[in-house]
Amino acid sequence: MVSLPAKYPREKGRRPRHTLVSCSQFIVKPVVSFRSAWLGVACLSVMSALAQAEGPSLDSLQERRPAMSILVRKHQMGADMVQVTMLKGDYPSELLRQQILLMPSYGTTPPRGLEIFGGSPGKTLRQAMFAVDGLLMPKTGEINFEAIVKPFLGAPEPFAIDTMIVVVEGMPAVPNSTLVEHATDTVLLKGVPLGSDSIEYRISVASQDPAKIKIPTKYQATTQPGAPGKGGSGNNRQMILIGIGVAGVIAAGALVYSLTRRR
Repeated sequence: MVSLPAKYPREKGRRPRHTLVSCSQFIVKPVVSFRSAWLGVACLSVMSALAQAEGPSLDSLQERRPAMSILVRKHQMGADMVQVTMLKGDYPSELLRQQILLMPSYGTTPPRGLEIFGGSPGKTLRQAMFAVDGLLMPKTGEINFEAIVKPFLGAPEPFAIDTMIVVVEGMPAVPNSTLVEHATDTVLLKGVPLGSDSIEYRISVASQDPAKIKIPTKYQATTQPGAPGKGGSGNNRQMILIGIGVAGVIAAGALVYSLTRRR
């Protein structure tokens, strides 16, 4: 115990008053406050790491503004009729032409009957129309997404494309084959049926490097968002979540033990 001066000044003719205070009041409380704050910071760090481990969310696609739209329609004669619309009216027509001519690099035939029209100076939308083979495969329900997306990557600012809408017409979805959802660190893809033979896809990429963009042509269980699989991102996220959770429990237990020992 320590004798401390009273809060009030000494009055004339009276002995000074003293208040007995325990030293623990000045030591234990600050330690508890510090430890509690440290525990709070640790918990917030664990929660933040958990959120990052969950990976990209397909729900965020609706919040991203598309820079272009592509309509692909299967013609009755077998060709894939393509209409590209750039939402920037001043999108360079020569740049658009060069991008379309890159499609054969990703598994299509050379474009046929390519026409580019609209855009500046009339400030209308820049559009292109042409025909190719190798985008839609009705028998299997497969879609060559990479041939649709990759040619338009790598454009200089302000014409860089990171989000697009792709509408597929004339090809009914094949159960357990047609890709409807796909999520990786670099690609988000989600399709919504528009009818019995049409699907609207919203696609967003996190890289302008075509080599980093991988989109399967059909449904694969190991590539679906959050699905565990050998070498899949879903399995890796699951292991990260387990590891972070165990570390958080150990840290919290150590703090509780430390506080108990000081009392």
